[in-house]
Formats: sequence, C-alpha cells, structure tokens
Amino acid sequence: MSPSKGSPSYDDVVYPSRHAPVDNESQDLVEPAGAETRLLSPAHETSAQIKPDDDLSQDPQDERIEAAEAYVEDVPPEEYDEDLKPEDEYRPEDEYKPEDEYKPEDEEWTFEDDMQDNVKREEFTTQAALRDRGTRRFPPNWEIHPDFPLLYPRYSVPSSVSPEVLEMLTRNLNYAEVDDIFHEIVDRARTSHGAFNKPRSILDLYTPRFVKGVSAQKVGMCPVCYEDGRVKFLKTKFSAYNYHLQNFHGISALTGLPFTPPSKFRVKKRNAKPRERSEIIQGHCHSCKKYIDMQGPKETDVKVAEIYWWKHAQACHRKSSVPDGVSGLFVEDKWYERVKRVLELVGGVEGEVRKLLAGSK
Repeated sequence: MSPSKGSPSYDDVVYPSRHAPVDNESQDLVEPAGAETRLLSPAHETSAQIKPDDDLSQDPQDERIEAAEAYVEDVPPEEYDEDLKPEDEYRPEDEYKPEDEYKPEDEEWTFEDDMQDNVKREEFTTQAALRDRGTRRFPPNWEIHPDFPLLYPRYSVPSSVSPEVLEMLTRNLNYAEVDDIFHEIVDRARTSHGAFNKPRSILDLYTPRFVKGVSAQKVGMCPVCYEDGRVKFLKTKFSAYNYHLQNFHGISALTGLPFTPPSKFRVKKRNAKPRERSEIIQGHCHSCKKYIDMQGPKETDVKVAEIYWWKHAQACHRKSSVPDGVSGLFVEDKWYERVKRVLELVGGVEGEVRKLLAGSK
C-alpha cells in the first residue's frame, strides 16, 4: 500500500530538509525531537542528473552499438575515447515482432571484437571474488532452467549512496556486530567516484550514482558492477550504459528492477542448415503469453546466454507487473535490513518496489 496522504515521501526521509523528523519505532534512525536536522540534500546534487527517460532509456531496439561498453578510467573528460559510430550507422537488433513467436535476429556477435578499441583498465575497489547472492523467490510451478542462471539471482541494494543517507543508515550501528561484507559495503559507500547523481529510489538498480563529463563525453558508473568491487564507467550519450545494464545485468531502464524470467520452457525442433541448431530452447513470457526463442539459430555460444530473453523483455515488459509469487529481488543482508528500517517510514520495501514498477505505466 502506498503511503497515505500527508505521509513523508522517500525523498523527505532520506533528504529531510523539508519536514520534522518522524518519531516512531525506528527512532534510532532519525534525529531526536528538537535536534538540528542534519540530513540535508547533498550540495553535489546540483550537477546535471540522469533521468529515467533521458538518453539512458531510449528505445533499446535502436541500439546496435559497435562499442557496447566503454570502461573509462578516472581521467579528465578530454581524454575519453571518442570512437563510437554515428547514429545513422547503428543496426537495430531484435525488433519486437507481433507474431506468435518472437525470433531474435539471425546474428551472433563477438563482444570482445566490438569492444577491443574502447576498453580501458577497470578500477577494482576490492579483490574479492564474485559472491553467490542466492536466487529470487518464485511460485512452486515456476521452472528454473540451469542453462540461464543469470535470469534468477538476487541483487545487492546499491551501496553508492550520498553521505547524508549513509549517515542515516549507519546511525547507532555497533560495528563490532557486523561482518566483513558489511564493512566492505560501508567502505564503498564512503568513496566518491564523481558527481553524485540522485536515483529514483535507493532500490533503483539502473540509475548511475556517479557521473563524469558532459554531453557526448558523459559517463555513468554501473551500480551493479560496483557491488562486486568494480568501478565501471560507460558512456551515456550513445546508450552504452543502457546496453550494458539491460543486456548484461538484466535490469530494466524503465523500472530500475530486474526483468522477470520465463515461467516455463520447451524445446522446439527446426529444419536446420549446416552449423545451425536442430532444436531451440524457448521460454514462456508471462506478459504476452508467447514462447520466445532463448537461443540464436547458429550452433555457437554467446557471451551472455540470457541476452535473447532480456532483449524480448525490453520490448514486451513495458506495461506488465511482476507476477504473484515472484519476490526476493534483493540480498537480505545487514545492509538490506538497515535500508528496510528506513523505508518503513515511507511505505516499506514493497511500497518502494511498487512505485518503481509504476514508472513503466
């Protein structure tokens, strides 16, 4: 349920410069009555912000980008690479088709070939290996396919927050009682990597928290990569950022949340040419109720097996809701618990997720 009329909004709680502190069971997370309000909107938010409907979320079907990513080191804007092709040379892929079965374009590409000229060194904040974050919760009849593991994981609540929000989330925290992972999260949260860019919600997995440069040289930091200790900046002007988040992490530009995976699968036989698949795995879409090709026709592997489904979801899941029984989007660790306590002041985690989903309607 959304907050009742007169209830504080998310912005009012995490940036409460416009109202008095809320006094309830989570009082240890807000200032005591009569105290000076410290949680002001950060000064660095005056920088140009990236909006959900900005260049980042232009129609993903217009994005055949020769340079899908541009890893940008912490260097002055004038040193950024400028080798993206002009708009009229882009080749759209996987246009949504109204036929009974969506068929991705008969094309496989080598990601390394596309990116070889644009890759710069990534900056790592930790040397920790990627950790298993567990699987989201699905209805009992929901089929989990082992060949597409990236369709199902939970995501960490982004640690890249403003100093004011970090102060709220760690207030009265006993650091002796938290684990090493929480200490790493706080260390990342205390580090700035550019101009802070305020997201739609702290649960928004799409919006970059840090940006650099302007115009064609503008880059944004991937909040999902950051939770694995990688500082990865991608150009936003020509949608390299959009391409990366939607096609390599499965995060919707419209909602800032993960795409819903297929509910079930089947194998379709086909008349194959030489070096083509004789059968293709298809997944059932909860939105359009059709079976979607999960593989290309060629007998080769792609870098990200889930990309065919995510390309369909970008076109099809624009006005659909998350099916009943699908939940557990986030890793429920100590950081999540601190965020959850703050969000209880404005409708809870579920209310915040509903507001993000409503952004696609």
